[in-house]
Amino acid sequence: MNEDNRELLDGLRELAADGPREAPRYIEERLKLEFRKQNRRRSLLTWVPVFSMAAAIALLLWIRSEAPRPAPARATAAAHAIAPVAEEESDGFIHCRKPKRYPPLRTRWWSEFNCRFRPCS
Repeated sequence: MNEDNRELLDGLRELAADGPREAPRYIEERLKLEFRKQNRRRSLLTWVPVFSMAAAIALLLWIRSEAPRPAPARATAAAHAIAPVAEEESDGFIHCRKPKRYPPLRTRWWSEFNCRFRPCS
């Protein structure tokens, strides 16, 4: 050690010897309260994963314990079936209505876009 460090160390030891040996009562109570809070939080964080796993297992068993629903009876299924459509034409194809043709949508953006690539009128 250097001489400066030795002098500093001796000075710190003298200061420590002169000061009180115990902390004031209010600081001691506050420290105890904080340590208890940390201990409570630590124990809670230890048990939270255990309880969550137990809840997940209980939920899984509860869901699986429900009896499966029986399949619908054939009479019920037949009642809900879609009735066949009678063919209107003799060629065997089902023809759909033609879709409506809407006029093209003209916007300012579209006009500017078209003017860039085609001469505008």
